[in-house]
Amino acid sequence: MPPDQRSRSLLQRHRGKLLISLTGIAALFTTGSVVVFFVKRWLYKQQLRITEQHFIKEQIKRRFEQTQEDSLYTIYELLPVWGMVLNENDLNLDSIVTQLKDQKNKSTRAKSNESGEASPLKTKAELWNELELKSLIKLVTVTYTVSSLILLTRLQLNILTRNEYLDSAIKLTMQQENCNKLQNRFYNWATSWWSDPEKRVGDAMAAKKSKKDGQEVYINEQAFLSLSWWILNKGWLRYNEIIANQIEVEFNGIHPRDTLTLEEFSSRLTNIFRNTNSQILQQNNNSLTSILLPQDSSGQEFLLSQTLDAEALTSFHSNTLVFNQLINELTQCIESTATSIVLESLINESFHFIMNKVGIKTMAKKKPGQEDQQHYQMAVFTMSMKDCCQEMLQTAVGSAHGGGVNEYLAALDSVQPLDDLSASVYSNFGVSSSFAFKD
Repeated sequence: MPPDQRSRSLLQRHRGKLLISLTGIAALFTTGSVVVFFVKRWLYKQQLRITEQHFIKEQIKRRFEQTQEDSLYTIYELLPVWGMVLNENDLNLDSIVTQLKDQKNKSTRAKSNESGEASPLKTKAELWNELELKSLIKLVTVTYTVSSLILLTRLQLNILTRNEYLDSAIKLTMQQENCNKLQNRFYNWATSWWSDPEKRVGDAMAAKKSKKDGQEVYINEQAFLSLSWWILNKGWLRYNEIIANQIEVEFNGIHPRDTLTLEEFSSRLTNIFRNTNSQILQQNNNSLTSILLPQDSSGQEFLLSQTLDAEALTSFHSNTLVFNQLINELTQCIESTATSIVLESLINESFHFIMNKVGIKTMAKKKPGQEDQQHYQMAVFTMSMKDCCQEMLQTAVGSAHGGGVNEYLAALDSVQPLDDLSASVYSNFGVSSSFAFKD
């Protein structure tokens, strides 16, 4: 039998086995290819998911850090306003110093009251006593008010930023979910546009309503941010009242010529802070809340009338849902134990800042030959407190954007418990800032 016939005969005899083998090889290859494809696809999705998670994590971190910077800038913008409020409420220390200089130069002229009659001038001793008392009151009042203001601003902006971020995330997720249906949705929209004119009208009305809702939300958020007006114009007076009473107790009978050591001055100031804290930070006591926020509808209405224009106020009254939700959360934050702890930390940091500055300024006022002197006249402490208070209220142009830095605000802004509370509010998880920012 010729070789080619033998080959064909052999191929015919084993054709079934060959087909089975080839089919098996093809199936195995196809299965392997499919498995490899799905494995690669799974790995790609896992990598994409990890990348998206990392991106979201970085976005959250950047948004959080930016919010804390915005809070500090806000305080810089509000300080000049409050400085004017203090001066208008008889705490203008520079005015008293000017009168003292006039007394020293014997150039003071009699002033006239509203009736046109000459009013009696204050003596030098009376002016020094007034400067001593008001320097103490202003210094401690600035401490409590600025500490409370930076705390309030952090709470407000972190609540708002978190809500805005969540809204954006939800919208983005919905857009991604609907992306795969874009062509079908476009087809349905196109056909309905020609076949259903009533739907076009409905879509236009829905868009108009959405725009109106957006404006109402914006006005509600502006009303929420305007709450800081309360402490700067009304709430701080409660601090002022408590502090004035404590100063009267601790410094009663100490005149400008009397002497104290730094330790004695620090001890008396410590008592003022401790007793003020006990009245403000007591649990089951709404003292802090009433200082930071208006507690009745009339106070709230008065605040909003001072901060919103007539058109915005009318729009606000038509829908206050968002405002009520925001203020309810803010009130819960203020009344929490964590917030009291943070405020106390800010006040403690303020006390250390004051004693450091007053100590440096007081010792710098020593005259030659007094280097070993440990006692200082109260008048020296008074001028040191005045200078310290001026630094704490420093609002040089560009301070928040790389210009002159307010050391006091920088010190408060770096208090760790404040960052922890801010992260807790921002995340709404109730844990410290390490929860999301560790790699």
